Amino acid sequence: MLVRRHKVKIVIQINRFCRDSVVNADCSNNRAYALSGIRNMIKDYEVTHAMEQGKDYEIVAIVHSGGAWQMLKNDGFDGNGNTVTGRNQYEGLVSGLITDGVRFYVGQNSIRGFIEANRLPAGDEVDGATSELIEGVGYVTHGIAAIADFQSRGYTYVQP
Repeated sequence: MLVRRHKVKIVIQINRFCRDSVVNADCSNNRAYALSGIRNMIKDYEVTHAMEQGKDYEIVAIVHSGGAWQMLKNDGFDGNGNTVTGRNQYEGLVSGLITDGVRFYVGQNSIRGFIEANRLPAGDEVDGATSELIEGVGYVTHGIAAIADFQSRGYTYVQP
């Protein structure tokens, strides 16, 4: 349907790191799970339908479980207090989507799990897990509950 629509509201669940079920470090041959779909959705709305972000459509992504790795900076903590590069090859894609108006919210329960497994540093908001998130990524207390909250506000749920 090639029709311009208004007030389209989408909430997308991202709960996996890569398209295929592989360990985080072995995603080089996989596309980022759901992120490329969001990019394609934006292109479809804006190019094909002449829709404008913020006016005609909104996209929110709720990220939890294994998907939460996509919300971490590429350079960061390795679980042993060392800084590593190559943790998240999708940081640039996430940052670009944020610039395009996509709002990302990571579940605090997932981040707590990373801290408990010593995969992220504990600490306060300045030097703890918050500093490991890509700039512009927000928090929700619980990913699945947040999806239900957005649905109750008229957002259409999408699970890629």
